[in-house]
Amino acid sequence: MSSKGMKLMITQPGLDMHPQGAKLLVRLLREAGFEVLYRCRRQTVAEIVDMAIRENINLLGLSCSSGAHRHFLTAIAKGLKENGAGNTKIFIFGGGALPPGDFEYLYSQGVKAIFLPSGSSLTPVLDWVQGEAAPQV
Repeated sequence: MSSKGMKLMITQPGLDMHPQGAKLLVRLLREAGFEVLYRCRRQTVAEIVDMAIRENINLLGLSCSSGAHRHFLTAIAKGLKENGAGNTKIFIFGGGALPPGDFEYLYSQGVKAIFLPSGSSLTPVLDWVQGEAAPQV
């Protein structure tokens, strides 16, 4: 599927200190032809929401390994919705060390997909971005 017209942003909210997965994902998506903005660690909820709206992001990827995923992922989804950029314009997917017991709650709050560290393969994330999250033609 063509990546034309897709604009993504990958970031790490809060005090997350593990940027390796996010940086690898940015590289993979860029190599696949996507326009990807990478905003480094320590982004606040307000900064992420504002930038996603201002940059007209189609897909917002949040890497969260700090244990504060419930707070950040739900606050960002709420912020996007309150500012008119809910799930119809911006999808959220999360990754990092998220406990499977939290998945149902995160999905109910607006998270569209969750990816766990899987060794060395980021193929499932790329497949999701190219397939389910791509604009319907």
